[in-house]
Amino acid sequence: MAIMEYSVDVKDISRVATRKFAINLEEEKKMAKAVFQLEPLTCPSCIKKIETTLTKTTGVDLVKVLFQSSKVKVDFNEAQLTPQQIETTITKLGYSVLSAKVS
Repeated sequence: MAIMEYSVDVKDISRVATRKFAINLEEEKKMAKAVFQLEPLTCPSCIKKIETTLTKTTGVDLVKVLFQSSKVKVDFNEAQLTPQQIETTITKLGYSVLSAKVS
């Protein structure tokens, strides 16, 4: 059995940790909000279908479907996902997107 020794410089660990923290902060800065106007929703089960699918999508932080106004509000990370990808996902579920507003 061979024993291997590693020497790690504390400064190196500090740089890696600092870089990882900086990357996480940069990703947080890329958060965006989008509101998608859909054709009128016909049943409350539509809410669960849309929310469940989008919540499982990488880059999506929060999803809220408003049944009465047929709107889907999404908080997402622009570094991981585009509004067009979200719209495509909604369309593939069978719902027509009439308009989208991104901020």
